[in-house]
Amino acid sequence: MSEESPFEQTHLRAGAHEIWIEEPDFVAYRFRGGVCADEVRALTVVEHATWKRQKRVFVFIELIDAVLLPGTVAAGLDVYRGAPDRVVAIVGMSFSMRIGLEMVVRSLQLVGTRNMLRGFADETSARAWLREQRESHRNAARDSRA
Repeated sequence: MSEESPFEQTHLRAGAHEIWIEEPDFVAYRFRGGVCADEVRALTVVEHATWKRQKRVFVFIELIDAVLLPGTVAAGLDVYRGAPDRVVAIVGMSFSMRIGLEMVVRSLQLVGTRNMLRGFADETSARAWLREQRESHRNAARDSRA
């Protein structure tokens, strides 16, 4: 896609899981059931397209009875190495999933990728928080240029 072309939403399914690139800097994932390393890698290929053009990506994740299968945390570290900063809102996060995702976030910080992660009770509040974060980051960038 060239810089001048209009943005087109992208959608991909890997097993029971899905990703949408809703806007150039906004990604939505829906994970259902067991999440394996190969599915994470397949879905992330779609998100990679946003990384070349953005300093920060805003991510909505819905977990529907999701479980990280063996090898998924390590795969997450591999695929997100070198990613831009990510602001992530998650709905449906169990305690064990939160621990696994926090391990990934902390590990990524060691290799230079910052992630802000927050859990929510519903999609509406998660997306509202992401919109607020996005606007806040845009305003800060505008203020720094002034």
